[in-house]
Amino acid sequence: MPLILRREEQGTTLLLWTVSESEEELRVLVNEEDRTSASRFSLPRRRIEHLAWRAALRVALPDTKVGYTEAGAPVLMSDGLHILMSDELHISVAHTAGLVAVLLSKRPCAVDVECETRDFGAVHTRFISAAESELPDAVHPDFPAAVWCAKETMYKLARSAGLDFLRDLAIASSDLSRGKIYGCIADGASIEMNVLSVEGYFVIYTHGNS
Repeated sequence: MPLILRREEQGTTLLLWTVSESEEELRVLVNEEDRTSASRFSLPRRRIEHLAWRAALRVALPDTKVGYTEAGAPVLMSDGLHILMSDELHISVAHTAGLVAVLLSKRPCAVDVECETRDFGAVHTRFISAAESELPDAVHPDFPAAVWCAKETMYKLARSAGLDFLRDLAIASSDLSRGKIYGCIADGASIEMNVLSVEGYFVIYTHGNS
């Protein structure tokens, strides 16, 4: 089973799953609800990613139902009708080619994943501000990927459509050597994010303000 990481801390569980199975193999690892949910995707790649994150979820929560907000974000459900109260358990999901991540927390949370080899050279000015480019870590070759991943994480945490990566999401400081990056949403409170490098991928997640 390609669950490569299960990290638990402060009421939060991070699950990472490498996507190496066929669609048929993944369908065996999930329940009928998951298989039905995956069938709405026409592209095989999307069905496989969907089944993979559901398989990761089933490691921690074998029977919990999954619903979706109007914006399409997954939510855990106490039964087929009622979303769990916000003080019980939150979920965030991320996927890229070859890896899916599922984050479960008693607090609002968010996770994003990105391949470390992705080239941001042509587009980094679209999401890295002049101030961010002056941060000490900006000379690090992984800085663009980390900033992109961190801003995606904050975007998911905000649950507010239309946020601009330059105007509304900011990186205040980072220490990639210690696995930390700090940002804020629209000049709000500081958000502490954890940075992991796992098998060629960046994984950035947060479960509350610092």
